[in-house]
Amino acid sequence: MANVTKVHLVDDIKDLAATAGFGDQLETRFARAALGSKEGALGFQRIKPGQRQPFGHKHKEQEEIHVVIAGSGRLKVDHEIIEVGYLDAIRIAPDVIRQFEAGPDGMDLLIFGSPAGDPTKVGGGDSVTYSKFWS
Repeated sequence: MANVTKVHLVDDIKDLAATAGFGDQLETRFARAALGSKEGALGFQRIKPGQRQPFGHKHKEQEEIHVVIAGSGRLKVDHEIIEVGYLDAIRIAPDVIRQFEAGPDGMDLLIFGSPAGDPTKVGGGDSVTYSKFWS
């Protein structure tokens, strides 16, 4: 089909978490480059049961919307912890530090963002990471 691109978020997209050494905690796949998207960014993240994302992060420009599509857990945003579950949608402004933690059933997230940064890099190169954010 002209002007339509279809990818499978697990089968067709490389798991960047495994490549970065975080495969025991989660899977992270970014589809923007594979979809050839110029106007939006899409990620899929599967956090394993009882695990957290390996670091907190914020963005310089990119606003994100996270949608929990399976499981549940918690989200730390700056100094607040929020319980999140199935079909919760959470908008996070660029300057807010965030980190998700999966509950006992794990957590799958769809992450919608803007085209800020490089589509082949985790966080698009637009992110700032915090290694001991949740302590």
